[in-house]
Amino acid sequence: MEKKTIFIACFSIMVMLSCCYTSLAIAHDLEEMLLGVFDIVVKNWPSPGDYNRNVINQQSRKHLHYLVYCGVKMGYGGSECSDDYMDEVLRNKNASRDCCRNIVNGGKQCHIAWMNLYYQFYQFKRFSFRVNKTEEIWNKCYSQIKHVTPLSG
Repeated sequence: MEKKTIFIACFSIMVMLSCCYTSLAIAHDLEEMLLGVFDIVVKNWPSPGDYNRNVINQQSRKHLHYLVYCGVKMGYGGSECSDDYMDEVLRNKNASRDCCRNIVNGGKQCHIAWMNLYYQFYQFKRFSFRVNKTEEIWNKCYSQIKHVTPLSG
């Protein structure tokens, strides 16, 4: 009886070890397979720059010319004003007076067209629910710039 118990105990341990060892081998193979699949996905996944280029390429030529015209009307604000606009949209900070002047000089439709393009870009598409902020920025800037009396000299 004692030999039988020892035999069953040894047999059970061998079965458990072989099951664990086989599971580890399968898990390792599965891990390699999954990593291979993710490598393929990452290689074919577009970068944010590719995404933004596609957004621009999807715009009509006429609309792109309009945006360039609007950009010229707004004057060169560069990345400073773009950062100001996005800070106002995303962080509720106020845009500078110069950037507001650029918006007003360009006109409401130009401002709306540029902001709609911004909301399509990869970095900002998750904030597209804040598109109503575009109108608020225009109203604030318009009232701020149009109510300033020019200095007479």
